[in-house]
Amino acid sequence: MKRIMASALAGFAAALGLVATTPTMASAAVTCRAEQYIRIVGGEAHVRECFSNGTQVRVNGWVKDTLGDGKCAQVYATYNNYSGRDYSPRACPEGNRDDFTMPWRAGTDAFIYLRVV
Repeated sequence: MKRIMASALAGFAAALGLVATTPTMASAAVTCRAEQYIRIVGGEAHVRECFSNGTQVRVNGWVKDTLGDGKCAQVYATYNNYSGRDYSPRACPEGNRDDFTMPWRAGTDAFIYLRVV
């Protein structure tokens, strides 16, 4: 099972998911976990973690602003073998939904967060 974490300014919410494999590229062994739903006050997201040949990981999905508070919802990811972070577009104003695909990163695990900024 994979733990997906979501964070708002002062709190965190966690969701658990099951593993599913879906080949998406003929030239590489790509598998993806089942899509996960994350919701916090002011935002929601559907995210999925995909793996290539057991050495790279990336995150894709969508993020949505759900509260007319002048803030934006955003997904970001950190990785077990990459020191940086990747960010989705900021979804705002209220009702705006943005799709995203983060770049492939070295690693076997991504830690995915939802925040309101």
